[in-house]
Amino acid sequence: MLAYWAAFFALVLFLLGLGAGIGAWKRRRGMRRVIGLIGGVLFAIGAGSFAGTGAVSLYEMPGDVEWPVGNSAQIIRLADGRQLAFHEPSGRIQLYDASGHFSRGWSIVGGGLFEARLIDAETLEIWASRGAKRFLLNPDGVLTDAGTYAPQSYEDFHGEGQKGSLPTPWPLMVLTHPMIAWAFGFGGLLMLGLSDPKKRKAWYRRKTDAPDLT
Repeated sequence: MLAYWAAFFALVLFLLGLGAGIGAWKRRRGMRRVIGLIGGVLFAIGAGSFAGTGAVSLYEMPGDVEWPVGNSAQIIRLADGRQLAFHEPSGRIQLYDASGHFSRGWSIVGGGLFEARLIDAETLEIWASRGAKRFLLNPDGVLTDAGTYAPQSYEDFHGEGQKGSLPTPWPLMVLTHPMIAWAFGFGGLLMLGLSDPKKRKAWYRRKTDAPDLT
């Protein structure tokens, strides 16, 4: 249920941003209308992507759906050349063939941060930060065991693999990391503010009229 609320929140933010951009286009003149429209679109993309990625991390996505990874903090290469890429913001582990083409993926729902290592050629061990969860899967994502690693703590585990990147279309890069989405949204808000001279003047008056307490 929480995932649906997060998805609803993402949709609301997206529509609010688009509405603000369209409203700026209708009310402003000259370059202000262009800046306002672009600002609204950027806010819609950034805020919607930020909340949408959070929704995905709470939802078990179908295995044949690829989520844009971009840069991965942990990529494990299997003996046959395939790659396991870990994407913590979406809670996804995705399998790629030796040529870098997506094969399938699976979700560590609600696990937060996680580390992983190969115990042997057929067993992947995963430690999730939330709930001290421990999973055993085969390299194709089939769960073979689930439990906890308590009383040990998450900091006791260190995964294998290395950082790497996967080909991602640039329009989808905003979905690869919350900070990128946040930058889009914040930039959009700034542009919406710049497009509205009344708000800028009101902000300036508040700053200049503020009492000097030094």
